[in-house]
Amino acid sequence: MSSQKITFDKKEYPLQDETYLLNGIAMEIHRILGRGFLEIVYKDAFELELRNRGYRMSARKNTLLNTKGLYSPIDSLQILSC
Repeated sequence: MSSQKITFDKKEYPLQDETYLLNGIAMEIHRILGRGFLEIVYKDAFELELRNRGYRMSARKNTLLNTKGLYSPIDSLQILSC
């Protein structure tokens, strides 16, 4: 398996570097913690890892998630900058 990063057209996919970073963090957390925890454990680990890497985050905001016309309240987290 190759560890080479695949890149796409920056105009079509402007957030690919951020996506690569966030996916990498998620995979690292899963590798360390494994499976079976409640979602809150993984969320807290993700936030801690982002803070350890120097990213600032805004407070959680209640957001409505629209899924096939059904609205569900969720907490969202906005990553501001590094």
